[in-house]
Amino acid sequence: MRRVVTLAVIAGMFATGFFQSADAKKWTIYQRQAALNKRVSAAERAKELTFKEAQSFKDDLADIEEDKCKMITKNNGKLSYEDEEKLEKRLNKVSVKIQDKKLEKRLR
Repeated sequence: MRRVVTLAVIAGMFATGFFQSADAKKWTIYQRQAALNKRVSAAERAKELTFKEAQSFKDDLADIEEDKCKMITKNNGKLSYEDEEKLEKRLNKVSVKIQDKKLEKRLR
């Protein structure tokens, strides 16, 4: 009886999404860009980044957006998987740089 109840509880947790895999929250390129822009603005307001640093990150994100538009135009209105991968890698680099700058400021 105890096993049945335990299995029912675990099944309920999986059904409600309590346990989600890492790739359950898959963001689009646009969502990542928006989230990073928001993160940069919040870090600037919190004085974790200077105006110059924040502007540099925003410029990087604008360059990525420009390249994304070129890729979409080149490929009949869609991003190829290779282009998505390139953009994801660039967004990852920007994300890591933001985090490094924020941590660097915190450690001083």
